[in-house]
Amino acid sequence: MLRNKILVFIVIIGAFMRFYNISNSPPSMNWDEAALGYNAYSILRTAKDEYGAKLPLITRSFDDYKSALPIYPMVVTIAMFGLNEFAVRAPTAFWGTLTIVLIYLLAKRLLKSESAATLAALFFAIEPWSVHFSRVYHEATFALFFYLLMCLLFLASAKTNKLIFWAIISGIISLFSYHTNKVLVPITFLGFWVLYRKQINAYSKKIKLASVIFLVIGGVVFVQQILFGNALARAESASILRAEKLVELPVQIIRRYFLYFSPSNLFVYEPKEPASVVPGNSTFYPFEIIFWLIGLTFLAVKFKKNKTFVFLMFIAPVTASFTWNLFEPARVLSLFSLFSILIGLGASLVWKKSKPLFKIFLVIFFGILIPMSTLYLFDSINYKIAARDYGSWQPGFRESMPTVYQKSFDFKQVVVDTPHAQPYIFVLFYSSYPPQKYLQELDLLKIGNPRKVYDFGKYIFRSLNFSKDKKDPDNLYVIWKGSAAFDQFSDDELAYIKEVENVNNDTIVKIVAFIKQDEK
Repeated sequence: MLRNKILVFIVIIGAFMRFYNISNSPPSMNWDEAALGYNAYSILRTAKDEYGAKLPLITRSFDDYKSALPIYPMVVTIAMFGLNEFAVRAPTAFWGTLTIVLIYLLAKRLLKSESAATLAALFFAIEPWSVHFSRVYHEATFALFFYLLMCLLFLASAKTNKLIFWAIISGIISLFSYHTNKVLVPITFLGFWVLYRKQINAYSKKIKLASVIFLVIGGVVFVQQILFGNALARAESASILRAEKLVELPVQIIRRYFLYFSPSNLFVYEPKEPASVVPGNSTFYPFEIIFWLIGLTFLAVKFKKNKTFVFLMFIAPVTASFTWNLFEPARVLSLFSLFSILIGLGASLVWKKSKPLFKIFLVIFFGILIPMSTLYLFDSINYKIAARDYGSWQPGFRESMPTVYQKSFDFKQVVVDTPHAQPYIFVLFYSSYPPQKYLQELDLLKIGNPRKVYDFGKYIFRSLNFSKDKKDPDNLYVIWKGSAAFDQFSDDELAYIKEVENVNNDTIVKIVAFIKQDEK
């Protein structure tokens, strides 16, 4: 059928936008990608994460206690392709591609419109936020897939009751996958119970009993993780409650909530969070605002027929509203997915209400505008990020760490001086440091909890200043631009030097070793 061929074409375009060149763009890894990747590598080699926890549900990481569930698909790709950017990012590109199909099915279920569902899938496949978060390994993308799957399966369970089991399982996976969903998923289940009481009451006793058992098991495990596994550690550090005065809280929470519905944030400005930016692009394409507004108007007028859609959209930004960030796209991917459906609805309504002559104009206008916008996004992703925003992706580690690891066998210590966040994880990742060796060298008492010491084996992480520090010939030094020690030596003092440049041909890393005094 034609509609199936169109959907397949949309999925192919979406897959291309997500998979093409993901090893090189974004350039290098961010610290969360490196952490998830190395923990997956450690689990692959030892069945333990970087702190020695065996097959964990939650991994300590940077003391933010990330969910370990999104790590396990990465274990498979690292086993297949090795420890590199492609292996780390391929799973998220895969989930992002599958979500295109989910958007189509969920839109069709919510709106009862084939054209709206197809257009929603098209917009979702090529929107800047959707493509970007499918190209970096972020647990939010993994959690989004299972959240949307939960919603779809629950709605479909009215006709096939057994699907409720899979809806609950999908919800539990989503809940354990990302911090935001630890609140969003329970609220969604509660809302579904209120909205669909008749449907739920129509389930057989066996279905009801089994569903309760599934929910209780998931709840018990979740509570156990809260009490003993620091499942809410990230919520504590990100909460607005730590930053705002009690009197100002209601205003700040409401402000943050509505910022996620702000047309300027959605359709005009680049996001300010570094890992959420595609240079030159807003979260959605500017032209989509027309369809978004039409879709919102339709939902307001036809509220009774679209209560589920409105409910899901209403609750999506709740958790993000209680965090200190004013606008953090990663925390509201479920809302943005619903906006994609809303935009598809608006475009469908415009098409249905248009006269034949205006339809010709729409085909020509958007037949040019949509491909041009997609090509601009493609250029931004593959070239502008590397040229403008390379600093947000920890450049220099990929180019320097393999050399550092190889040279480390010739030295007593490797001293790493860098302003980058959590440098130890990049040393582990880009040197493919053996997890068995790292676990043997890790002193849990010495590093503390929260972690204060990042040294392991020969590697020492500290600031350098050669006006005070000895230039020890037994040490290999890794020095980043911006360090006091970056230019505090001359060529005649060096036994070895390798310089690493960024895309603008500026030296950003120097790997150096000094001549022994008796050799001068």
